[in-house]
Amino acid sequence: MDALVTKAYCLAHPVEIVRLFGAGAWLRALLSRRRTLLAIVAERDRHHRVPLPGAPGRAYCVSALIEEAVAAFYRRAARRFRHIPEAAALFDHLAEEEREHAHLMIVCLHAARLPEAGGYVPTVGDPEVRELLARLRALRRGVETMTLEEALAAAEALERGEANVIFGRLLEQVGAPQAAFLRARLAEVEDHTEYVPRRIAELRRGIGLDGAA
Repeated sequence: MDALVTKAYCLAHPVEIVRLFGAGAWLRALLSRRRTLLAIVAERDRHHRVPLPGAPGRAYCVSALIEEAVAAFYRRAARRFRHIPEAAALFDHLAEEEREHAHLMIVCLHAARLPEAGGYVPTVGDPEVRELLARLRALRRGVETMTLEEALAAAEALERGEANVIFGRLLEQVGAPQAAFLRARLAEVEDHTEYVPRRIAELRRGIGLDGAA
């Protein structure tokens, strides 16, 4: 997600950022030490634009909730394994990426068009969504008793699972220019289903992990 959030990117593409998000968002992204471009756009749109109504709008809210829940698991895992700096750094990185995904879903909530008939529109009432959220809450609660290997296996399962499926299918329904910009930048980032397992494999080799925390 670096291309979406860094000051260097904003400096290198001022015309594109200003055209799509306005001079105010561009300046705030440059001047802010902590807040990302996505966070700034999401906050602005949440207060000044009308969100997508009905079931599609609820679907984007649900996806933001899912992404935040995954980020919460990663943050807790980073604290749990802070005595292993390499593992803590990986979980911190994954938490930040999932947090950015949640911000992106909020941006999409304000930039999406109504999907075509038959489009995938999950809501919080769907059984699979309820089950996914329940599993994420259970994972977060169980972090303190996990071994490092168990936490890494959970991370691999999350990146292969329903959270990314829901996120990807919803993103396909976004049609406004702002979201097209975001999609183009996301296309430059490796697929998590390949990227995260590779990072985890590198971590296992780097620390000589043999299944014990």
